[in-house]
Amino acid sequence: MLSGYRQLVDIYRRTDQAAKLLDVLGTFAGRTGELDSLLIEVQRLVDDHEMVDRLVTEARRRSDAAAKSLDFGTAMAMALVLLEADRYDDAREFFEAAIAADGSRAAEVLLSWGVGLLLDDRPARSAELFQRALDEGVQPSSDALFHFYLAGALELSGKTDAALAAARQAAEARPDTPQFQLRPAWVLYHAERYDDAAAEYRRVIDRLEKQERIPELREVLRESRLVLSAIEVEQGQLAQAEGLLLRVLDEFPNHIGAMNDLGYLWADQNKHLHRAVRMIHRAVEAEPNNAAYRDSLGWVYYRQGRYADAVSELEKAVELDTQAAAGRSHGAVAPDPIILEHLGDAYSAAGETDKALQTWRRAAELLQQQGQPDEAATVRRKINRVEKPPPPPPQSQS
Repeated sequence: MLSGYRQLVDIYRRTDQAAKLLDVLGTFAGRTGELDSLLIEVQRLVDDHEMVDRLVTEARRRSDAAAKSLDFGTAMAMALVLLEADRYDDAREFFEAAIAADGSRAAEVLLSWGVGLLLDDRPARSAELFQRALDEGVQPSSDALFHFYLAGALELSGKTDAALAAARQAAEARPDTPQFQLRPAWVLYHAERYDDAAAEYRRVIDRLEKQERIPELREVLRESRLVLSAIEVEQGQLAQAEGLLLRVLDEFPNHIGAMNDLGYLWADQNKHLHRAVRMIHRAVEAEPNNAAYRDSLGWVYYRQGRYADAVSELEKAVELDTQAAAGRSHGAVAPDPIILEHLGDAYSAAGETDKALQTWRRAAELLQQQGQPDEAATVRRKINRVEKPPPPPPQSQS
């Protein structure tokens, strides 16, 4: 049946039959409450701006002709298409129409709407919708879920205390759901309140480890240990971070993220370099376009004294990270300054002094802009050492 819907959506779009296309989309959304199953067809539709305009016109014509709300399916379909097209004001019109058409499905509408905005990097507006669902009591059995998403939206809006309160409400309501139990820890981690986050992660991990070893729980514990290892690194607790990563690899020996993280951690400490390079190689082979993995490989090559190889990998890392940043932003983009610092180090070791200075200057500027003055000062000291080398030791007089 799904294939039939896909074919009809594609045919009616290509043959410019807006009314029939709206009927098909409305029927599908009315039955399922979503269009995700028609993702490819909806994306093609969104790219066809004229057809989207014709669908909006047709939907409004039907609403005006009936002098009442659209049916739920038609309104929901139009809202989801317009949300995918980043036409947020138009989408709001039809989300509200869907609620007006069938108030019993208000929780479903508000959740889809809020999550869609959250994924589109509009957390403040999504938080308003999750809070609205809670205030209006649209479906009390879903309050924990709305608190869960509200916590994420508030934290991404910079409202950590309110986010933490919502996360704790979600956790209290779902004591047997690991993801809900970890929500307060995630909020604290995102807010860079690392001491509190580490304590929260440890508390939840200790409790979950005592429960039955089911696949879902194993995966939650794995991701929790990975996050906690990152916190330990941030706090300079490298031995604890290594222990957590080794625990992950003991249970999931092919986890490339843990391989990369542990390999990088060892490279940064200039130890176990042969093991580190093997693990990082596996990560890069699995995801050759991952800038972080390329950075790790370049860094371990640098530690091994393979400076030409380090330059090659780190240049790739900078290129990939810049491309990824461009995909996330419509404005000016720049790579991770830490990758730039590594590349500057590699250039310097390879004897390419001018390139090293240019790259370090860019890294220091970006670090300063990102509110990391201490890290920027460290890079500037490297620049100064190259530009103003220390004087030679005095000659002994015979």
